[in-house]
Amino acid sequence: MLKKLLILTLIFSLTSPTVVAQWDWAISGGSVNTFSRTTDYNNVNHITTDQAGNVYIMGQVGGAGVKVDSHSLSAYSGIYPSASLDIVLSSFTENGTYRWSKIIGGHMYDFGYALKTDKQGHLYVTGQIRNVDATLIGTPYNSVHFDTDTILPKIPIDSVTTSFGEDTLMQSMFIVQYDTAGTFQWLNMPEPDTTSRYRGNFPVNMDVDANGDVYWLCYLLPGEYRWANNNIITQAGTYVVKYNSQGNIIGINQLEFNAGRGIDLTDSWGGLTHFARNPMNGNYYIAGTNKAKQYSYLLIGGDTINSDMYLAAFSPTGQLLWKKESGGVDLGSIEDLELDLNGNIYLGGLIRPGTEFGGHTYTSPKSSGAPFVSSFDSGGNHLWSEMAVVDAVSITYDVAVSDTEIAITGYGSSLYWPNNTDSVKTLGNQGYDAFLARFNKGNGELITMERTNTPFGGASYGNAIAAGPQNTYYMGGNFSMSMFLGQDTLYKVGSQRSFFLTKYECDVPEASMSVSGINATNTINLVYTGAPADSVKWYLGDGTQLWGDSITYSYAAKGKYRVCTMAYFDCTEVTVCDSLVAGEISLTEESLAEVAIYPNPTNDFLNLENLPKEGQVTLYNLSGKLLLQQPFKKENNKLDLSNLPKGVYLLELQNNAGERVFRKVMKE
Repeated sequence: MLKKLLILTLIFSLTSPTVVAQWDWAISGGSVNTFSRTTDYNNVNHITTDQAGNVYIMGQVGGAGVKVDSHSLSAYSGIYPSASLDIVLSSFTENGTYRWSKIIGGHMYDFGYALKTDKQGHLYVTGQIRNVDATLIGTPYNSVHFDTDTILPKIPIDSVTTSFGEDTLMQSMFIVQYDTAGTFQWLNMPEPDTTSRYRGNFPVNMDVDANGDVYWLCYLLPGEYRWANNNIITQAGTYVVKYNSQGNIIGINQLEFNAGRGIDLTDSWGGLTHFARNPMNGNYYIAGTNKAKQYSYLLIGGDTINSDMYLAAFSPTGQLLWKKESGGVDLGSIEDLELDLNGNIYLGGLIRPGTEFGGHTYTSPKSSGAPFVSSFDSGGNHLWSEMAVVDAVSITYDVAVSDTEIAITGYGSSLYWPNNTDSVKTLGNQGYDAFLARFNKGNGELITMERTNTPFGGASYGNAIAAGPQNTYYMGGNFSMSMFLGQDTLYKVGSQRSFFLTKYECDVPEASMSVSGINATNTINLVYTGAPADSVKWYLGDGTQLWGDSITYSYAAKGKYRVCTMAYFDCTEVTVCDSLVAGEISLTEESLAEVAIYPNPTNDFLNLENLPKEGQVTLYNLSGKLLLQQPFKKENNKLDLSNLPKGVYLLELQNNAGERVFRKVMKE
């Protein structure tokens, strides 16, 4: 008697052979300024998304001829080489449709350090404006604008000399909230008139929790600040200033983390000190590149840090819990720190062979500094690391975390990831181009790597990345000539580099299998019945692995075996596993083949028709997490998906005879 148990174990592990990039859309932007410093090029510095799937970028532009995806904007900075920069904030739908933009800045240099959203429909930006810079005697330059929402007063200098003077409005640190439609909500600039960035205060970084509570990492000098309570800072140091979503201060804690100067914790556009809060326990994590050792000092828990790189954890009240320092060759930089929902830590940056960090020594057959990505648990224990092999110095600039994987972006010339047969090895002498590499969160295996396409002599640089729905990422940076991304060709706005934003998506196909057997024997026939795949691999539960769309296999003994089929697709793999008993194979009693599921995609309800008389329906996300399960006792049913985020899900239908079928459904 044939009996198919079909005890569901669904695994969506994402690894694939060499692939073709799937760039859904791309936009460009920037100003026409000519800059004398490479750090001043038009660029996308940060990307984030909201609950509705909208995308937000924060970048830097000059003052002349600013455009974002062909939309002209008014900026406020100077238009001469190295004169100044403004902050550009723009939003797009998940399909690439332009929504809105804001320009923040004045005549001088203005910098944005962090961009975050919460689940309440708010967008947060922190950075510094330069309303305090010296100006010539006479009519002041442009005031600092938070677009047209707020204009700061430009106070004329009261002097009879012909020398330079300073404004008397000394606030430079800011944190501003918009709603996701771009409507201004509030602005806080808490410094006293007696201190400023140019006298030592710095808004180093920021994190925001789901409720909209803001954790603002700042270096503060002594003084009386502009919040209502506990507003006297008596000791220079690094503090976490906590705001609620209405912009009110609700707490402040000094960390056992300090530097001789605040400027040594940051750079023009941030990028030295990275910060995240663990939502599970409230602990803070800081990682970075130790610039302070060149000019002053960096102290963590009272100890002087002399290494290039560090990672440290602090309690919610600021006490040091543990720290890691680099050693060995000790040459590298940490360019980003991200956490997943379990509190695991992911770092990316540049590393040179022979450098040790967190118990792992990075090795490479080449001597050049290369992109790396590393994972640690919340206690600082090393989980895994990957280091690329490059012909010329290359780097990871940003990290994005999703349910089952992480992705990084940066730039490289000839670049591949060792011990991964599916790694893309780019050609030598091809110049630098932006890359996007995806890794399995659990073990660090490379899933796939994509490289942007630029003409000979051109270059592109990946600088920021954010995760969208499953297998979807938004990547931004800048480019020097033109870029070819899917069906879109991007051209420069000005004479130097322009910025870009692109969406990468890997569609997840359906995978399934069928089983039959020869009665009274231990032989089974397995057939892959899912979407056409590049190749199919079988794991037969007794240690045997076979390749092929259909196979016949005889077990040595009768028994229950867990059988999996792994289908390799263009940019992912899907694994479906069932439990079966060899030697006991029979037909199912009631078919689910005629079930109708519509509309698919849906934005609220999913209709199920032609169901058997009795059974149950189950919905999983692509990492196998159970989302809902309910019985059905009639031929027609509805599932309410309105509260689920946009993405791809797996629907399982089971009848009373034990037959199960699986269908991919999409919420949009």
